[in-house]
Amino acid sequence: MGYPQTAKEKGHKHGEAFMLQWYHCSNCSHKERIWNSRDGITPFACGCPSCGEDMSHIEMYLDEYAPNHKLRIGQKFWRDGTPDEAQKIIESRIENFRDSYPISDEKKAELIADVRLNWLDGFNPWPELDVFMGDK
Repeated sequence: MGYPQTAKEKGHKHGEAFMLQWYHCSNCSHKERIWNSRDGITPFACGCPSCGEDMSHIEMYLDEYAPNHKLRIGQKFWRDGTPDEAQKIIESRIENFRDSYPISDEKKAELIADVRLNWLDGFNPWPELDVFMGDK
């Protein structure tokens, strides 16, 4: 079976843009389909809601281009992260590695300011896994 046409071939910047993708947990066999709601890359793994281990993106040939996908209540989707989320991630990493890599409060503030200013860099911006709970 061949791979489907990627979103990149349809004019998007990233091949996995707007794709429905299967994720599977090899620990407990949980499987679910997650939609990438953005023109951005998606992680190869995310947390399994059933056992807490990691689910992996599997069977890429089954990815389905669905730019007009309508989310169902409870369905997971990848969305763009925000500057506030970027700041929380950086603060958490600084705290987790503080003993091994101590930094001054001034350097911490500089890193946080930089990540807020440049949060679109890297994964353009990076993906954040979310759950659709209806229109807000």
